Amino acid sequence: MKLEGKININDIGKFIITERTLPKQPNEYLEVSFPAKLTCDTEAVFDNINFPFAISSVKSHKIKSLQILGKSDEKEVHEIVLENENQFKFLPGDTIGILPENDEEEVEFILKRLDLLEKADIPCKIQLKNVSAKSVKIPVHIPKQTTCRVILTNLINYKCVPKKSLICSLLNYCENETERLFLETLSSKEGNELYNDLILKKSVNVFDILKAFESLHPPLSLLIEHLPRLLPRPYSISNSFLNNPKEMKIIFSSFIDNRGITTKYLKKIYNVNSTKIVNLYFRQPSKFRFVEEYYSKDILMISVGCAVSPFLGFLEEKSYLMEQGLEMGRWFLYCGFRCKSTAIYRSRIVNYEKNGVLEKYYECLSKEESTESEYVQDAIKKSQVEFSSLALSNNSILFICADGNLISKDIRACIQKCVFPDIDESDSKDIILDWIKSGKYIEEIWI
Repeated sequence: MKLEGKININDIGKFIITERTLPKQPNEYLEVSFPAKLTCDTEAVFDNINFPFAISSVKSHKIKSLQILGKSDEKEVHEIVLENENQFKFLPGDTIGILPENDEEEVEFILKRLDLLEKADIPCKIQLKNVSAKSVKIPVHIPKQTTCRVILTNLINYKCVPKKSLICSLLNYCENETERLFLETLSSKEGNELYNDLILKKSVNVFDILKAFESLHPPLSLLIEHLPRLLPRPYSISNSFLNNPKEMKIIFSSFIDNRGITTKYLKKIYNVNSTKIVNLYFRQPSKFRFVEEYYSKDILMISVGCAVSPFLGFLEEKSYLMEQGLEMGRWFLYCGFRCKSTAIYRSRIVNYEKNGVLEKYYECLSKEESTESEYVQDAIKKSQVEFSSLALSNNSILFICADGNLISKDIRACIQKCVFPDIDESDSKDIILDWIKSGKYIEEIWI
């Protein structure tokens, strides 16, 4: 058996080292019990849980449609349309948090491995053992009363890379000697390099280990103690409430061969689940939103990949407002994509340019075979005179949306050089920081 093609379980004996200095095992402080007559409402599992940046309670929303907008050799770009029946008001740039669920078959496997299959849906109680340490608490995301299936499906993330403290704690529950000695080696001081090479670098996760080590039967309480919370996934809303208050759209990309937990869940719930219901909440807005005070502003928008998503909402709202007779500022959009097949809603954006919603659209393709490789930084440099004049205007705002800190840093460095070519780098950096503080330069960074 292999750890998802990462480690051959038949070869682990050769990695076992004789000298093993083990850390002190952390004390186990939780227990899961099944008292008679205990009840719990699994439908209300999220009612008493706090979620990051939430400004609303968790509500169920129906998925109206899911489509692939673009595709490359490695990635697919998806759009999901959600019902907004309660017509919760949002602005372009606002975000929602979608609560994912772990894969049903994986959860079933873990329940079986933990000898909990027959008790999976029986109400259980999570409580502290007799511990004296005041710092020890039940994790805030775990209800005191729930079910084992709910915990594994909705509340903990077993697809994370295990820390050495968890591996060390698993030793007590591994019956096979070779498997136990291998885990001892990984958790030992002498096994640091092996842990880095076999676990960290290969992104071996907790589920991989449970699947590979057949004699491993840890209690659920141990997983609750060590595993992180299954966090909501934030997404930018890509449409206008003013134009269509009954819908919300989100756009996201995923690797074809390695989908994340939420992407896998969303695709499966739409294609398999007849109800097509997803749980989500609205997140606290940031400065990155199209508010009324920007109607008359000239706006420079810069995005890379799916980060164009909120700008589609910006443009839809501006188009709607212009149809109502409002006078708006001039807008310029710089978009970077891998290739034409991933340039989502290209025809719509081009139409915005033709209709005067956009003053100018700059499209940059970094991996298109038929054209020279170009990034948004290249387009900014080519239009340096126009870009600099707009950026320096007292009536302008810059919105930058990109995946990853490195890309946003490269874009910021490019803007500094183009707008302030004759100023010392440290001084131009300070000016950009002042712009950020004043709200002239607004970034949305997705990791």
